[in-house]
Amino acid sequence: YLGKINDYRSFNYSEAIRYYQNALDMEKCLDNPRNLILDYCDLLVCYVKSGQEQVANQTLIALDSTLAVHPDIKFQRINNAKAIYYLHATSHLDSALFYTRLWTPPANESGAKLSLLAEIYDTSGQLDSAISYEKKAYENKRNTDSLIHYAYLNLIADLYQRSGNADSAAHYALMAYL
Repeated sequence: YLGKINDYRSFNYSEAIRYYQNALDMEKCLDNPRNLILDYCDLLVCYVKSGQEQVANQTLIALDSTLAVHPDIKFQRINNAKAIYYLHATSHLDSALFYTRLWTPPANESGAKLSLLAEIYDTSGQLDSAISYEKKAYENKRNTDSLIHYAYLNLIADLYQRSGNADSAAHYALMAYL
């Protein structure tokens, strides 16, 4: 939990990595493969977010090795972590799309999944698809935090602006402002 607090709340990746690595060491000693896999996923995403692609690659190898020994353990977070890794650390869009599509729940029930699909399509230059997925992500958001609303609406406005649709961009930028 200390890793997640530093990762998601304060964006202190070096501290988050330290806590995630400590958690990994503890799970290895306790021989708890389920939590070990979850900790590898958290560490992988944190390395990617902090721009440490080489260490992220080593973490992905360790995760895959652990999964090979325990093929019965399945988590959504595995596909999530791999999708983020392939999109941001390697720019392998096909692999990122593959792992994103493996997520459960289905796309129409997960705002995070839809937003990642939008990012993949944006990166590949398919702005119409990116807009569609980002709008669906906004519609499926479960968080009532106004900052989250603002961020989604700004993403949609930016996508419309880059696609050349100034009217829609202005509409979503105004919604974000309001």
